[in-house]
Amino acid sequence: MKKKSHIGLNIAITLLSISFAVLLLIGIAMFRSNSYSRSPAKEESMYYYVRSHDFFELVNHVDSNNSLGYQPTDNEKEYYALADCYENAFRYKMYLDNGEKDKAAACLQVVQDAEEQTGILSSEVDYIKELFGIQAAA
Repeated sequence: MKKKSHIGLNIAITLLSISFAVLLLIGIAMFRSNSYSRSPAKEESMYYYVRSHDFFELVNHVDSNNSLGYQPTDNEKEYYALADCYENAFRYKMYLDNGEKDKAAACLQVVQDAEEQTGILSSEVDYIKELFGIQAAA
């Protein structure tokens, strides 16, 4: 009787060990591939962020794409320019508030240069300028 209980226990332990090893290998494979963090943000995502005026997320996605070495399409370049505009408008306001006028002026120049590249998104540049008080300051 004792041998039968040991055989059943050995089979159960063996099956659990194999299951654990398989799950561990699956977990390692998923961790390595992690397709979400390695795939570039597409135009549809960037369009959503612009429509909802979530420019901070637009900047995050553009920075992520740049870090992946992703080459934007012609349409996506307008979103990249808008992200540059937002990021530098934010920096402009920060530098201006801290009395660093030279750095603020450099950021304002980047905003103006980026504005020329925003294409159909140029109306959003007006919103960003208003958001950071650039109209009155420029």
